Amino acid sequence: MSGGALRYLLAFDKRRGVDDGAGAVESEFVEQFQIQAELQPRFTGEAVEQARLQGQSTFTVVVRSCRDTRAVGTDWRARDVRSAADPNAQTVFAITSGPIDVEGKNRYLEFLMQTGKAP
Repeated sequence: MSGGALRYLLAFDKRRGVDDGAGAVESEFVEQFQIQAELQPRFTGEAVEQARLQGQSTFTVVVRSCRDTRAVGTDWRARDVRSAADPNAQTVFAITSGPIDVEGKNRYLEFLMQTGKAP
């Protein structure tokens, strides 16, 4: 893979407890970092077909391996930063698996993500 294939800019968010000012703790996503990524739509597989029936799109997402990306888990989410100027209108991806070093060289990591699924 070449760096030129990383055409998308994703923000990775982690859920954190935030004090609401009234003594309670609310859980919200807080951006941890942004990184260039490649999004590859998935079209085959039983789980992909089932997700499609529920209005969800499945993607394989490829990013460069670094300390930040290796820390991402399935309790995080990703946002396509360039899909909309308003952060509330950006495409949001639930991370369903990953990170996976498919090359075995620790250069790139793959995640399986879905849109239309509440993270």
